[in-house]
Amino acid sequence: MILNQAKLSGYARRAYDTAVRYGWHEKRMSDISYIGLVMTEVCEAINADRENKHAPEFPDFVVGLAGSPLVPAEHKQNFYDWFHDNVKPTVEAELADVVIRLLDYAYLVWGDNLNWKDGKQETIPSSTWTFLENGTYLIKHVIGTDENSVIDAVQYMYEWADILGIDLDQFIEAKMTYNNLRSYRHGGKAY
Repeated sequence: MILNQAKLSGYARRAYDTAVRYGWHEKRMSDISYIGLVMTEVCEAINADRENKHAPEFPDFVVGLAGSPLVPAEHKQNFYDWFHDNVKPTVEAELADVVIRLLDYAYLVWGDNLNWKDGKQETIPSSTWTFLENGTYLIKHVIGTDENSVIDAVQYMYEWADILGIDLDQFIEAKMTYNNLRSYRHGGKAY
């Protein structure tokens, strides 16, 4: 699978800008702390899979708004409520969160200078493994703080989503839109 460098660079910038706007970069944490937050998203995805929580098909009004950084005022509450109630606690949303966290970290560290590579990854998800096995492999063998590890982890996520039949971009777009409608620091989280 070849990564779309322009798309991912745009996602990275949006993820970082949202994190700054909502207070997540007021204090620079250690690199390993950011990776720890990525791992929490993997664990949340595993828990959603354990509970068989999957996103429903997006209704027309959501498809039109997902991916739009600015949701018209008359649709904000509808989008927020629908996403929160139907998509937020699902496998698909949590996999999107893994990528969003990785991209936020990538932009924080490398900015526009991240050197995306095409399909050179040696660690790929397996269609014969369980969801838990793929998630654990990602945490144990792929995710790291160096540039190649971050890129490999993003590639892994896209390939894993493909195995699962998930349109990861659709959920990244929708989750980023939802994140732009949340309260500052999500109501007071420390990190």
